[in-house]
Amino acid sequence: MKHIIFSILLLFFVFGGMAQQKLPYNIIEKIVTQTDMFILNSSTQFAHVDLPVGKYQQFFGYIKDSIATPIVGANNPVYYKWYLKDGSEINGDVYFKDKQSYILFKIDNKTYINYFMPDGLLQLKIYSNFEKIISL
Repeated sequence: MKHIIFSILLLFFVFGGMAQQKLPYNIIEKIVTQTDMFILNSSTQFAHVDLPVGKYQQFFGYIKDSIATPIVGANNPVYYKWYLKDGSEINGDVYFKDKQSYILFKIDNKTYINYFMPDGLLQLKIYSNFEKIISL
């Protein structure tokens, strides 16, 4: 019985770890060098903001090159879309709870999860005028 439980836990750990990955460096480089337009959208209101070109790198600077763990009960007030110069698009969501946050990237039917700094949430609130949906 112990062997069966151990095997199940091992499989859960292996497949759970495989399912969660941080954004690969080649995609990070593509976003940094090829962004044509960046849009933030409210998940609860019919509202979006085209982020000014000067803010692209600032927003991206709040994303750490490290995997994050999903937070139970986290809110998803903002989703985004990067439009790249090659015509491709990268979509994702920002989640937060209290002062913890993470960002999901959805690319080619894969999901990557990175740590998103709490300062980034504050900047989203300021620059996007989404004060009502992002309450820190």
